[in-house]
Amino acid sequence: GLHRVWAVAEIPEAQAVRLRRGQKVSAVLQADPSQAFAGTLQEILPQVNATTRTLQARFEVDNPGGRLVPG
Repeated sequence: GLHRVWAVAEIPEAQAVRLRRGQKVSAVLQADPSQAFAGTLQEILPQVNATTRTLQARFEVDNPGGRLVPG
């Protein structure tokens, strides 16, 4: 089901060092800032984007009502 989904965010390299697995997060949609979703940081992927100097972080986000869909 879609009661929980993965969200991937680009995190600036300098900020990524402050994040910890299991940390609670709130995901807010750029298209509609009034919608926020609670979640947990699951993993910070080790590859650094050389152009933007960001890392990808993967979050497990609660999805009440199935408002978030893959893609």
